[in-house]
Amino acid sequence: MWDESIPELVDSLFERNGPHAGPKETSMVWYLADLVRAGELEAARDDGCPDLEAAETERNGARLYYDSIENSHNGAFGDPTDASAAKGEELFEAASEQLVALAEWLEVQPRETLGPQAHVRERE
Repeated sequence: MWDESIPELVDSLFERNGPHAGPKETSMVWYLADLVRAGELEAARDDGCPDLEAAETERNGARLYYDSIENSHNGAFGDPTDASAAKGEELFEAASEQLVALAEWLEVQPRETLGPQAHVRERE
């Protein structure tokens, strides 16, 4: 996930982020494709789940709901009113830098270290 490569930036840009249709995804879509309907951001927040931690949908690390509709009538999590194309550009540039760094690291790794490793010994 691109956003997991830049968690500090995501946290610094958004007060109430969310896993889907929140400000980080909305910002990225706004920057990359300009498909955001800015006039509907407040409705998305208000009919969604602006604060996932306050939703009380987890117990002991397990999600208690079957479908996201149980938490959000429209699928939005987080506060998309905090989104902007400028923030999307910042996210895109930072995530792209991380992807390039990963590709450069992979390029110099010995091929045999990149495949699956034997984790269980065969019984004799």
